[in-house]
Amino acid sequence: HNPRILQDVTVAGGHLVWFLIWLRMMGLDVSSLVATSAVITAVIAFSLQDTLGNIMGGMAIQFDRSINVGDFIKIDDLWGRVTEIRWRYTVIETRDFLPQFVNKPPLNAPGVDCRYNNAGYILAGLALEKVTGVPFRQYVFDEIFTRSAMNDSGFYDRRDAAPRVAEGWDRVDGSWVQNIYSYPPIGSPDGGAQVTAADLVTFLQAVRGGELLDKEFTDEFFSPQVEHDEATWYGFGLEFDMNEDGTVRSYFKDGINPGASGIVRHYLEDRLDVVVLSNSEEGAWEVIREIDERLGG
Repeated sequence: HNPRILQDVTVAGGHLVWFLIWLRMMGLDVSSLVATSAVITAVIAFSLQDTLGNIMGGMAIQFDRSINVGDFIKIDDLWGRVTEIRWRYTVIETRDFLPQFVNKPPLNAPGVDCRYNNAGYILAGLALEKVTGVPFRQYVFDEIFTRSAMNDSGFYDRRDAAPRVAEGWDRVDGSWVQNIYSYPPIGSPDGGAQVTAADLVTFLQAVRGGELLDKEFTDEFFSPQVEHDEATWYGFGLEFDMNEDGTVRSYFKDGINPGASGIVRHYLEDRLDVVVLSNSEEGAWEVIREIDERLGG
């Protein structure tokens, strides 16, 4: 079938022709309108160079058919299947990552080793949907954000404008590049949601207060489970920075993606919650390192 963009252009062109005919029937001078529109178009085109470049890229994908709906693609370390190709973006669904790793052999037997990987989060999200019958994002919104009073948090679609949601940018080869084409436009089990620093503190307080889990699971959540290296242990979602005597110095969760980095950390001795968020891939780390050193790290 014809590319969607060709269909959109045909429909838009038909509406434009009818609009010009209607203006002429109303007695307006269409020629002067066209001349004025040409000037306005030139100004808009100059101010929207990046956006128009993205549109041209979307047009090229549709016309040369280098990527088609149903294809699997890889962006950095993220896999997905193309479900829709539009003018400015290509949509992939996180649940379609499953065929990329489900048939691969395990690295080790259970309990022998641990390694960070996005596939684990995808599996956890799929398991949650299977057990609850509720889409992952809706479940997190209802059972985590709402119950924790995380009123500013959500899964915002980065294709749409949203108040107070920062855009992600990274410095690449001397130029600032937006992150909207670096991974799916809306969060998934491995990609996360948009949150504020205050909401992350609220989340930790809610978990510590037993508002989200019963006492047994709360204790498990805040306990180291498996050794990663001499200084770090992994838990059920958290990482633990250990003292030399084997006690926990701090627990934390960090995250990084193109155009985003952040960490929420609790220091037990100081009874201090620290959150650092940045709308760039490297923006959070120097700040948290400085804070950690000042707290004796």
